Amino acid sequence: MATYLPITLGGAGAVDCQIASAKTACSPGHKIIVDSTNEANIIFNSSSANDASLKLAGQLLATKLGIKAGKGDATCLNSAGTIAAADNALTAYGYNTKPTGAARQTDLSLSSQLEYWNRTGTCL
Repeated sequence: MATYLPITLGGAGAVDCQIASAKTACSPGHKIIVDSTNEANIIFNSSSANDASLKLAGQLLATKLGIKAGKGDATCLNSAGTIAAADNALTAYGYNTKPTGAARQTDLSLSSQLEYWNRTGTCL
């Protein structure tokens, strides 16, 4: 995994939020530059929590790692704007923030699309 780092989760113009523990929260307006296996493992280990923003971050990280490793065909993700939408949602709604309402539904929908690609290498 370290070979493929760093990976940025979130919008390009946002400020970096370093994930130091499972309790780290990044308020809206931030991105996460995953630059260590420790940080990646924290994100992956937290992604099964009941927080849609954590699920989205875990699936987005897995997708970006998969793309860098040459897994599957990411054309469908790029042409549909799924990766960009996931990055934008993570910056807009934050990380470990327990979004509700439409924000939660957006995070869960994007997580589901990315999870499908992570499992199959194709889009829904």
